[in-house]
Amino acid sequence: MQYKQYEFDSFNIFAIQTKRFKNVHVDVNFISEIPFERAYIRCFLLSMLSYSTHNYPTKRELLIELEKLYNSDFYTNITRFGHSYVSTFSFDFLSPKYVKEKNFLEDCISFFCEQILQPNVVDGKFDSKSMEIVKKLKHSLIDRYKEDPLSYAFVDSKDVLFKDEIVSTSLMGTHEQVDGISSDDLLKDYDDMFTNSKVVIMLIGDCNMDLVANYFKKYFEKKTIVEKDFVSTCVGNIKKSFDVVKQSKYVQSELLMYLQFEDISYFERYAVANVYANILGNANQSDKLTKYLRIQTPLVYRNGIKYYPSDSYFLIYTSLSADNIPLAIKAIKRS
Repeated sequence: MQYKQYEFDSFNIFAIQTKRFKNVHVDVNFISEIPFERAYIRCFLLSMLSYSTHNYPTKRELLIELEKLYNSDFYTNITRFGHSYVSTFSFDFLSPKYVKEKNFLEDCISFFCEQILQPNVVDGKFDSKSMEIVKKLKHSLIDRYKEDPLSYAFVDSKDVLFKDEIVSTSLMGTHEQVDGISSDDLLKDYDDMFTNSKVVIMLIGDCNMDLVANYFKKYFEKKTIVEKDFVSTCVGNIKKSFDVVKQSKYVQSELLMYLQFEDISYFERYAVANVYANILGNANQSDKLTKYLRIQTPLVYRNGIKYYPSDSYFLIYTSLSADNIPLAIKAIKRS
């Protein structure tokens, strides 16, 4: 395994050359701060950019081209870290050593860059058919969390505790927000992403990394240089201690406990706290929560802990009968 780093004017590449995988994985990350009230537009934009492009104006044409590249895969994602958003374009393709075509590696990188740089825009407007299809897909996803009681509790509790704050904002948006997205919104956000984002490219697989770097230099045309350090953490304005009880249609109850912290070091946030979370609730049958909630006194159907380092809190969760909530709270505090 070999690590390399390439620095260009407007982007950097971090590459790991390894023979452990048959596929090569590439992420192009646009890191920026955007108003959290408009994060749903960026989420929608990424879905549009992965659905069709200028040269492949339908999903079918795009999939056919991916098949020609030995069943490669192209997809997008958006992740929030504190007050910063990372818009990610991902590409998985077969290692060139398994392919006879000499230009396969260059074809893959040029195709990948094309997906990012050439959106499906005609006469200054995003393709309306693609927009309508993506809107239908978003509508079907927005309420999917309601199908599972624990997912429902996660979303609903954050809306109560951190209402109108970045911590509780859904990247999907609401049905009304999705319906209101226009082509002008997408064009403005696309320009903002390209102009005001720091770009970091991550690469891992078995291929000639020097060639990949040269191909990105050739095909990835980003003129603006962004050197700003973005804020990757935040603390929601939660009260010191209070209880919230909400009724739902589910027979099974969900008990959630949020533990927020402030003023900790980088080492504590990203190293010590992870170890603590595993000891407390993420070590299967040997963690503290399982010992007191399921083994010594069976009180819950499932339990665990989620750690959100960028948002500065732990979330302990349990699924149980409502009658067992007082005993479960005592067991969690004991843990």
